[in-house]
Amino acid sequence: MAKVVLNKVLKEKKMTKYRFAQLLGVPYSNIVRFFKPGYDPRLSTLEKWAKVLDVSVTDLIED
Repeated sequence: MAKVVLNKVLKEKKMTKYRFAQLLGVPYSNIVRFFKPGYDPRLSTLEKWAKVLDVSVTDLIED
């Protein structure tokens, strides 16, 4: 099963979770769930994250 490595990508980009929320246009309280174990985002969500972070969707996933 693939694992989302959003936290790792944010660190590599030197971006805070708060800034990430701003760029997504959502309240910070909404992104807290992205970092909970077992969170399984939709492909459309991964695509939004990738666009904001300027990475590919595959960069957000680890086997």
